Amino acid sequence: MTMKSARSAIIACCLLASMTAATAQPITCALAEAPVLALRTDLMVAALGCGQRSDYNAVVRRHRTTLARAEREMIAAFDQAAVSRDYDTWITTLANERSLALAADRVTFCARTRAVFREAKAAPANAAALQALSTRRSVGYPPLEAACTAKPPVS
Repeated sequence: MTMKSARSAIIACCLLASMTAATAQPITCALAEAPVLALRTDLMVAALGCGQRSDYNAVVRRHRTTLARAEREMIAAFDQAAVSRDYDTWITTLANERSLALAADRVTFCARTRAVFREAKAAPANAAALQALSTRRSVGYPPLEAACTAKPPVS
């Protein structure tokens, strides 16, 4: 994939997000897995937009178990709240927010993620280490009320 096609893909994702974001419900709570997935998404966008694929692959290999568990638990939380399709919206919104940050200031975004990659590759392979890294690096994420508020059963 060329840099031009990677940028085109990121822009397409951003446009899709702007169309779907208008229908998203405001959400206000958080889950422990959210910072881990936010960090993974931040690094995924950096891999594509900053040419840091080998760093991304190294982080994913090192933290494979933690990342897979975080995603399973997040999906389960959305499923339990009877809003499983909202997980897809949440994770897409997250990726699109990162893509917009990259598009707004590529130099700063790529420099910041280079430092995050170094820390992630050296971090212990556990959720607490990735949560702490995400918090320390101020990797934010969309709110999660949909996953935290159980829907009433349908009669």
